[in-house]
Amino acid sequence: MRIVVLAGLCSVMGGLVGSGITRAVAQRHQHTHAVMWLAQFHLQRMQADRLTPSCQSVSGELDSLRHLQEELVQAFPLPYQQDTEFRSHADALGSELREGTTASGDCKAVAKQIKRIDAACDACHRDYR
Repeated sequence: MRIVVLAGLCSVMGGLVGSGITRAVAQRHQHTHAVMWLAQFHLQRMQADRLTPSCQSVSGELDSLRHLQEELVQAFPLPYQQDTEFRSHADALGSELREGTTASGDCKAVAKQIKRIDAACDACHRDYR
């Protein structure tokens, strides 16, 4: 009987420890995942706005992406500091976003800009996803 109780307690303790470790690892990666999800959200909104007649809200989405690119460096501090290829991808995205100051209403220029931003994201994802 004691063996059964001891085995049951060990199972419960193992489950609690495993659950705690899983939560700790998940929390550590929340910031990086959040930055990526938000960047994808704003890029998709830019793509949807490109289809409207005036492309008016593109500049707001572009500003959001610029802020998220800065947040990206904070979300991945070690890769940015230690990995020159990662830093080059992150800086390329930042450069593309800084250059992207298209005027509202020029939907053709917006479409080209979105393609360049998307290509910068894809280049990094090919190497690091």
